[in-house]
Amino acid sequence: MSKHVNHAIRGLAALACIFVIAPSAPPTAQAAGPTVKQKTKTPYYKGRSRVGLSGGVSGSFSGSPVLQIQGSFGYFFVDNLEAGLDAAVAFSDPFIAQLGPALRYYVPVTRELHPYFGAFYLHQFVGNDQDDDGFLGARLGIALKSGGVNFQLGAAYLYDVIDCEEDCGQFIPEFGISMFL
Repeated sequence: MSKHVNHAIRGLAALACIFVIAPSAPPTAQAAGPTVKQKTKTPYYKGRSRVGLSGGVSGSFSGSPVLQIQGSFGYFFVDNLEAGLDAAVAFSDPFIAQLGPALRYYVPVTRELHPYFGAFYLHQFVGNDQDDDGFLGARLGIALKSGGVNFQLGAAYLYDVIDCEEDCGQFIPEFGISMFL
């Protein structure tokens, strides 16, 4: 197995372990008498799904900025904590596509304002017979909720874990829109 595949498998396995051992919601005590449905205080409740479209600008092989479009799907397995999958395409030469798992935690401060942070792994598939690459990353931002839609603005830090000798990290701005299912 190639060095690149081994790194990608290790990155995916590490994030899969996080998904499996993540804490579940604590059990609630049953009150005596009739049951009352408890109203949730967060729009990111357990069992909810999210789909999103986002974009950003990053560096490329030539060093010039490249527009990147990303689609995402997430599932809240506990309140405010989402496990998801990100897929991206960079409009560059050579062609670049990325795919990988992600975790994101939302902090509902007010009804509309929700800071978030997260971690992810992206495997980068590169065209023109160039070697694939892989990145571990972290993101931080703010989601503004309006009805069932979130508008997000933030930044991500990507660290090259496969093929880098110097300047292995980079910050990229992110913007996006998400809808809840």
